[in-house]
Amino acid sequence: MLAASITLLLLSITGHSWSYFTATILIFILFIIRINKTDEPFIEPTLFKNTRYTIGLIIACMILTLNLCVPYLIPQVLSSIHHLSSVNTGLVMFPGALIAAFAWVGGWKNCGCKGQSLCIFVGIPVPSDGIPHIGFFMDTFPAMIAIILILANTGLTFAQITMANTISRTLSGNQTGVGMGIYMMGSFMAGAIGTSILGSVLDQGAQSKIMFSSIFLVLGIWIIGFAIFYFTVFRKEASPVQQDT
Repeated sequence: MLAASITLLLLSITGHSWSYFTATILIFILFIIRINKTDEPFIEPTLFKNTRYTIGLIIACMILTLNLCVPYLIPQVLSSIHHLSSVNTGLVMFPGALIAAFAWVGGWKNCGCKGQSLCIFVGIPVPSDGIPHIGFFMDTFPAMIAIILILANTGLTFAQITMANTISRTLSGNQTGVGMGIYMMGSFMAGAIGTSILGSVLDQGAQSKIMFSSIFLVLGIWIIGFAIFYFTVFRKEASPVQQDT
C-alpha cells in the first residue's frame, strides 16, 4: 500500500491528476490503519512517537531532496542555456561529483572521530550559499558552474552525513535498524517527488534563464528555511563536541 500510494503520488504530479492524488490520500490512510491494526506491521507506528526522530526525518527529507534535484537541473541548464552536448555536460559535472565522493569519506571520518560540528557547518551553509549562485552565474562560462557545483555537491554530501548522524542519535535499541531504513527510504522518495515536481514545472513553459534562476532561488530559500529549523530543534547536535581523549 505504501508503494502504491507513492506511485500514485508521482503519477498525480506528472499527470496533473486530482483523481490520482485523491487515490494517493485514500490508500495512504488505509496504510496507516493497517500498520496500527496488525500485530507485526511493516513500519512500527510507535517509532513516530519519538518527536525528535520524526522532526529530524522531515527535515532530512526536505533538505536531501536537493541531492537529486540539483543533478537533475544542471544538465537542463547546460543544454538549454549553453547548448552543451551530453559529453561536455558530463565534464562540467564530473569535478563536483568526484570531490563529493572524497568528501563523503572524509565526512564520515570527521563525524566518527571528532563529532559532527564540522559536518553541520559545512553541510548546511555551503549549499545554502552555493545553490542560489548557480542561478546567478548560469549564463557565464560553464567552468564557473563547475566550480560552484563543487561547493554545492560537497555541502550536500556533508548535509547527508549530518542528517544520518543526527537521526541515528535519536534512536535506541532495536529501533535503530528500522528507523534508519525509513530515513533512507524517505530521502529517496523525497528526491523522486522533488524531481517529478521540477519536471512538471519545466514542462509548463520555455526553459529560460529566468525560469532556472527562479528555481535555484527557491531551492536556496528552501534549504535555508529547513536549516534554520534544524538549528532550532537540534541545538545540542550543532554545538561543538570535544574530542574524546
